[in-house]
Amino acid sequence: MHKPPHPVERPALGTRRALVYCLLPLMLGMGAAYWITFQWLVLGLMNANMPSAALPPATHWLEMLALCIFVAILSLVTSRWIQRMVVQPLQQLSRHAQAMAQQPEPWEPMHSPVREIVELQNSFLSLSRQLQEREHQIRQTAYQDPLTGLANRTYLLLALRDRIQRAREPVTIVTWSIDNFDGIQEVLGHDLAQHLLKKAARKARHLCADHIVLARLEGPLFGALVPSSLYALKPSLERILQSTVRVRQHALSVEARAGVAHYPAHGHYAEDLLRDADMARQVAVKTRRRVIEFDQRMAARSAARIALIGELKAAIADEQFCLHFQPKLNLRTNNINQAEVLIRWNHPERGLIAPGGFIELAEQTGLIRDITRWVLLQVYGLTPLCLRQNLKLSMNLSAIDLEDPDLLQFCKNLHRGRPEGTRHITLEITESAAMKNPDQALELLTGLAELGFQIAIDDYGTGYSSLAYLRRFPVTELKIDRSLVQGADLDADSQIILESTIQMGHTMGLVVTTEGVEHDAEFEVVRKLGVDYVQGFWLSRPMPYEEFRLKHLVGNHDQLTQPN
Repeated sequence: MHKPPHPVERPALGTRRALVYCLLPLMLGMGAAYWITFQWLVLGLMNANMPSAALPPATHWLEMLALCIFVAILSLVTSRWIQRMVVQPLQQLSRHAQAMAQQPEPWEPMHSPVREIVELQNSFLSLSRQLQEREHQIRQTAYQDPLTGLANRTYLLLALRDRIQRAREPVTIVTWSIDNFDGIQEVLGHDLAQHLLKKAARKARHLCADHIVLARLEGPLFGALVPSSLYALKPSLERILQSTVRVRQHALSVEARAGVAHYPAHGHYAEDLLRDADMARQVAVKTRRRVIEFDQRMAARSAARIALIGELKAAIADEQFCLHFQPKLNLRTNNINQAEVLIRWNHPERGLIAPGGFIELAEQTGLIRDITRWVLLQVYGLTPLCLRQNLKLSMNLSAIDLEDPDLLQFCKNLHRGRPEGTRHITLEITESAAMKNPDQALELLTGLAELGFQIAIDDYGTGYSSLAYLRRFPVTELKIDRSLVQGADLDADSQIILESTIQMGHTMGLVVTTEGVEHDAEFEVVRKLGVDYVQGFWLSRPMPYEEFRLKHLVGNHDQLTQPN
């Protein structure tokens, strides 16, 4: 930003005195001109009757002519002086005022001896300086990420659009994200996670050349605009994606995945290229590959996902879902008195779709809230059966559900209609979902527990949280993930970890369930280690309600049907 010129020094000459000095010669000249004109008229009228001897001498005429010329020159000089010292500065101020409305820019004021004009110029200079500073701040806010100092998404898109429109040269856009950022934030807290983003941005800036535009797009997501082929960035990108960053006393291993898109190979518009690069990054995250370049098959899958969103909305409206039940074996009594309720989408064209085919999409679009309410209504409809059979049913709540401000009131309305039903329902949450916003989750889960719902930690062992910290929540059950069960029959170290987790859960007064038990050997290990419940394909796959009723419920001759 250019620095505005210094204010003009105030002259001693005031406006009134300047006007007097300017107008007095003009008035005298005009008076003299009028007098000479009057003399010529009188003499012209008298010339016809006067003798030639009485006429004024020739020198007198020459004097009058010289006086007229002097007056004309004096009037011209005075008018020019007034124009240069008064009119032109005012015209310049007017032009600059119009220009300021379009784009504030530095300017050099014209000199004027008139004090009020100088004061007006100085006021304009001050206003121009303030507008330029304000515009600079607005540009920083609009185009710069306040946390890292990098460019933001808006600036990256502008730069990409400019390169495409002007240069028409090959351009590469890269996006990458810190995959383990959420886990680091769960363990170390928000402040240290923000420091990690700053350090990561600083390292990227240090490794990349000056002509590469770096930007923080959102959260732990970054982007880079490379004005040539990707190969110029490859060495730096590899070091960015896999590195160790020291934040205060912690050495944090940064695990990142990147997606790449090229202009003109993958698109001709900035927004499309950035979307394509991010689509490739998401594939890299799912496939655990370091870098993936975009291809058109990804766009086809994305189009299918968009179509699936519309179909999912219709499925919610038309209630195209059904429930499957996976039993849990009570190793204390050796009978089945619990089951997990799992949703299926009965698609009119694609058939039965498992949760993995639509739950993630539902969470991303917020439709999971409606699905959760539907499942709650169905499970609540089964509570009369649960009372007769002494059966408990469990269902999942997502991280989005824990942020739903209306979920507690919805459950209160259900509880009001059938207060005894809640003690037969267990709500399962993952540790990562609970730690996403722990204070909000604690408030909601406490309210649900007060209504009589049981709370279980699901998939324990897949996150970074300690069981002691999770005990803040009103938890009654711990469900150990299959990742801790798998291989425990073959590896002594794995068995020690599993055993210590079971013992810790019992020490804290929790019911312990092992998920994903698939083989006899795994069952024998968890039974020997003293687990309370077993769930997995070894016992049973999820099954429709009618099959579950016939196989596992007492008095299955009763014509019980799943409520609509």
